[in-house]
Amino acid sequence: MVPGAQGRLRSACTGTVPATARGPAAGARGSQRALPLRSEAGRGIALPPASRHPFRQRQDAYKRWQGARLFHARGRQVEAPSFYLHLEPGACFIGAGLWHPESATQRTIRQFIFDNPGSWKAAAHAPAFRRRFEFEADEKLVRPPRGFPADFEFIDDLKHRNFVAVRVLDDAVVTGPKLRQVVEKDLQGLAPFVDYLCAALDLEF
Repeated sequence: MVPGAQGRLRSACTGTVPATARGPAAGARGSQRALPLRSEAGRGIALPPASRHPFRQRQDAYKRWQGARLFHARGRQVEAPSFYLHLEPGACFIGAGLWHPESATQRTIRQFIFDNPGSWKAAAHAPAFRRRFEFEADEKLVRPPRGFPADFEFIDDLKHRNFVAVRVLDDAVVTGPKLRQVVEKDLQGLAPFVDYLCAALDLEF
């Protein structure tokens, strides 16, 4: 994860994910149809409070970043994975997954991975996926979570508190003419990972 990017899943903007991007966890759900995603228009530049002397010449007088988040249609009802694009000079990235889920949600996902390791391997450890994305690993358990054997093939994945995959974007890409194509390719690449998380939580994708 890009340093300093924690906790910034706030703003949102419009976007779509191709229905053909679904992966091995989709099963029969992989037919051509609209995905249950919802997007909201995010706010622009955030002004500082008056107590911060808004007329003083200071480099941090305005928010230096903006985010775009694609919510699941049921995201306001239950915990659900989402896609996220972060724009900040020198710290741009795109990612997807679940950030700071509740303990019960963590347990549900871990149990699903333990019960379905083959699909997890296809969704989160496919060579093409791992070459393009990395797991957010800032917050991990030191020991295996209770109730899971230490010799489980993906025990290191079960130690994660956040189930998030990210890819850093160069500023040249973000400000260049091919940003839309890059974002579309990344969303397609992240879709199997999100699909698996949705399956773990019994959500449509």
